[in-house]
Amino acid sequence: MSTYVYGITHDSGSLDAAKLTGVGEPPSEVRFVRADGLAAAVSTTPEGLRAKRRDLAAHQEVLVELAREAAVLPMRFGAVAPDDEAVAAELRRSRDHYTALLDRLRDRVEVNVKATHIEEAALRAVLTENEELRRANERLREAGGGPPPTAWPSASRWPRRWRTCAGATPTRWWSPSPSTPTRSRWARRSTTASPTSRSWSTATRSRS
Repeated sequence: MSTYVYGITHDSGSLDAAKLTGVGEPPSEVRFVRADGLAAAVSTTPEGLRAKRRDLAAHQEVLVELAREAAVLPMRFGAVAPDDEAVAAELRRSRDHYTALLDRLRDRVEVNVKATHIEEAALRAVLTENEELRRANERLREAGGGPPPTAWPSASRWPRRWRTCAGATPTRWWSPSPSTPTRSRWARRSTTASPTSRSWSTATRSRS
C-alpha cells in the first residue's frame, strides 16, 4: 500500500519513543523512514482517505507532537508516496535542501493571525482624523438620516492607514510556511490540498 507522509525532521533516537497515531479508522501507527540524517513521519495510507475532521485533526496532532521536540517540515493533508522506499529516496536526493530548511526553522514557530477592527471605533477614528468625512457625517445627521450624501470623498483621499476600513472587511495575514518541501519527483494526483511543490501526490477529495 502507499505511504502517507506527515512531515520531515532531523533523525534522532527520541523519535521512536513518540508512539504517535495518525489518519485512518482505526488510527494508523506512525513510523519513521530514515535516510542521511533525516526522518519522515509516515503511516500506511488508509483506504478511501478523505479530508474528514477526524483525519485532519490527526494529521495536525502528529505535526504538533513532533514540533515539541524539534523543527519539522510539515506536509499538507493528503501527501502520499508510492511506498517507504520512495520516501527514503526523496530524503537522500534532497538532503541538502531539507536540511537547510530545518536549520532555518530551528527555535521558531509558525502562527496564523486573524485581525478584525471594531467598526464603531474605527469609524469614529476616521471621522476624527478626516474633516471632510466629519462634515459629510454631520450633514447626514442634520438631514435626519436617509441616503448618504452624493459627495462622499473617495477612499483614496482617506488617511492611508484607514483605507482598509472602507469596505469593513476583516483582514487575515499569514505567512506561508517556508518549511513545505519544494523539490521532488513524485506525482501529484489532486490539487485540493496539496503542498506548494510538485513533490507529493494527494489523496484529498472532499470534506465531510
